[in-house]
Amino acid sequence: MTTSHLRITKHSPSKTRPASNGHIQFHILVQELVPSGRRHKEYVVCKRFKQFESLRAELSKAGFATPSLPMTGPAMGLWMVWNKDEALLYRAMNLQRFLDVVNTSETIQASAAFRAFVGESPDQKRGYTSLSGYSTTSEASFVCHDLSRSSSLSLLERRRQSV
Repeated sequence: MTTSHLRITKHSPSKTRPASNGHIQFHILVQELVPSGRRHKEYVVCKRFKQFESLRAELSKAGFATPSLPMTGPAMGLWMVWNKDEALLYRAMNLQRFLDVVNTSETIQASAAFRAFVGESPDQKRGYTSLSGYSTTSEASFVCHDLSRSSSLSLLERRRQSV
């Protein structure tokens, strides 16, 4: 069985809403530790606090003992307004404490709730292509195409445009 190690690396506003009043997502580095002799896989998943709440609820239903999550509600809302950086640091540290319990339990990691939370590594997803072996090209190698000379324009129209 493959075990994983999860670590929160940063947080950012969710891309679905404006930064001023949007949700915060936590970036979690997932390191899949594979049997010796092979490199482990690393990828990042982004999760909102609600998704941590759902994971904890599912794990509790399955009989796992997990630490409580950081405070929520009006007090957290006020703290976010008053000192957002400090409040997010508090939340990230407590979410990491929760993940540390998950990191030490192979039975939690074998659960369907955990697998759904982490998801598949990108290389396991259908249609995934790794670009790690490719390098970028310089701008000089790109060819510009003048679309005004498109084949949809008649020869007469092209002559008029060139004069």
